[in-house]
Amino acid sequence: MVKLTDSRLGGLADWSCDGRYLAIGGLQGAQRRALALPVDGGQPLVLAQTTALIDEMHFSTDGKWVAYNSNESGRHEVYVALFPPSGERWRVSLAGGVQGRWRGDSRELHFLAMDGTMMAA
Repeated sequence: MVKLTDSRLGGLADWSCDGRYLAIGGLQGAQRRALALPVDGGQPLVLAQTTALIDEMHFSTDGKWVAYNSNESGRHEVYVALFPPSGERWRVSLAGGVQGRWRGDSRELHFLAMDGTMMAA
């Protein structure tokens, strides 16, 4: 059973489709982290870490990817990373973006560009 009582943990962002992980924001000193918290009480997996904002983490429906926003470039961008995390990530927005959501088959990520245009990657 998971208890979200640690004041360093942020809000719940998503639940993996297999029900094994919660995507949660967290702090460790000056670092902000996106974490995959196992619901069985195991050690959290670090999805992303930066001094900038990280939010809106979403697992792909096939469980192989995580999408999230970060403003570490100076504007909000959408990134994807492998899951379980390998340390690699890729920016998918070209000129800013937010609110990434996976298509049902996990083969496409939809997000909003900063002008409100719906984009797909």
